[in-house]
Amino acid sequence: MTTESSLIEYPCDFPIKIMGRTEPGFAQAIVELVKRHAPEFVILQCGADSLAGDPITHLGLTEEAHGHAAARLCAIADRHASGRILAFGGGGYNRRNIARAWTRVVQAFVEAA
Repeated sequence: MTTESSLIEYPCDFPIKIMGRTEPGFAQAIVELVKRHAPEFVILQCGADSLAGDPITHLGLTEEAHGHAAARLCAIADRHASGRILAFGGGGYNRRNIARAWTRVVQAFVEAA
């Protein structure tokens, strides 16, 4: 894996903020990071500006990507943080995208319960 210089100091050797590519070992690295730090809760920052159709960011993700992240993080929270997970919004400059992203996140939370 190549590492680019960053102003962000990551809590591990694996850059957590990865967008737009598949990185082998990413999910396992996150689980190992969670085990090492034993969190009391998990935070999902779920900005709808990552969805395709956002007029500012042009990132191109789908609401399914948000649902997948929410479901995976619920499983991590169940296993390592007594099920405690907080989801926060941020970003999102297309109201339809915000509704789609958050509906899918809430659906993933409900299905994980």
